[in-house]
Amino acid sequence: PASSQGIVPKLELSSQTLIVEFFSATQTDPAQGDETAWCAAFVCWTLRRCGKPYPNNAGSASFRSFTRLSQTEHPEPGDVIVFKHISRPANGHVAYFDGYADADKEHAWCIGGNQGNKISRKAFPLHTGDLVLYGFRTGAGFRA
Repeated sequence: PASSQGIVPKLELSSQTLIVEFFSATQTDPAQGDETAWCAAFVCWTLRRCGKPYPNNAGSASFRSFTRLSQTEHPEPGDVIVFKHISRPANGHVAYFDGYADADKEHAWCIGGNQGNKISRKAFPLHTGDLVLYGFRTGAGFRA
C-alpha cells in the first residue's frame, strides 16, 4: 500500500533494525550493529529480494571478484558500481549506478546504502581522492 506521502510504503522498522536486517542477506555478522559499514549488505539485500545473484558477503570487496555478475565497460542505470580505497585496498564502496553526473564522466550518480549514513542518491568522483572506481557489474534483468 502507498503511504500518504507518495508511492513509497512506510516502513515500520527503526533505521537500526532495518540496517541490521540488510545483513540477513549475507554471512556477515554486524558486530557493531548499525555502525558496521553496510553498503554491501544493502546491495546484497536488494539483489536477494529481486531474485538476482549476490556474493552473500557484506564486504564491498566481495563484489570485485563475484563472477556471477559480469564486468561491463559500458554501464547503464541499474548496474552495480564498485569502488576501492587506495589507502585501504581491502575496503571500498558498492552501490547502484544511476548514470554519469557530468559530461566528462568523472562523477557517477550512485544509489546506495551507507552514503552519508543513509540510503541516498549521491554523486561520487570516479578517479580522484582515496575512493576510486574499481569497475561495474551487471546481470540479467539489471537494465531497464
